[in-house]
Amino acid sequence: MAASVVLNLRNLDRFKRELRGGRSREVRGALDEWGRLYADFTKRRFVKFSRGGGNWRQLAQSTIEAKRRRGAANPTRILVDTGLLLGELEPRVGGFSGVRSTKRGMQLRLDMSAMSSSYARGNTTGDVAGYHNTGGGRLPRRQIFIQPTKELRRKMAQAMQRAIRAWYKRTRV
Repeated sequence: MAASVVLNLRNLDRFKRELRGGRSREVRGALDEWGRLYADFTKRRFVKFSRGGGNWRQLAQSTIEAKRRRGAANPTRILVDTGLLLGELEPRVGGFSGVRSTKRGMQLRLDMSAMSSSYARGNTTGDVAGYHNTGGGRLPRRQIFIQPTKELRRKMAQAMQRAIRAWYKRTRV
């Protein structure tokens, strides 16, 4: 004898439509929190690594001397000269358009448009962060944006769980 179970997934479909359409204020709030969490993580890591506490290649002596001649306050700090890059290190999750579902789970696209201050040669802070993140030529790779750590992923999951519970409570599905 076979048994069958019928599940009514209408409310799950409704949630998926709201998520895709960007209508769920709870999930929008969770995505904003993800952006804040990732920005805070990135800034703390940047400060630690710029002081030599990570795996970024140390500055060449010629770079340190050039920074001294320009009057840099901390000529040995890596990727810190004017403070512009660190000051604008505010990656944001690109809203609902920045989230996509894949076979490996949800993927986020970071929006660097807020990093728009210009350097003397016309590059924006977003451009400069991108150059250093990938490296190339004589420029060593110093990753600024990395995958979230296990602890950060846990905090992000908690934020989304709170959002889903709030959505469920609000819609009474």
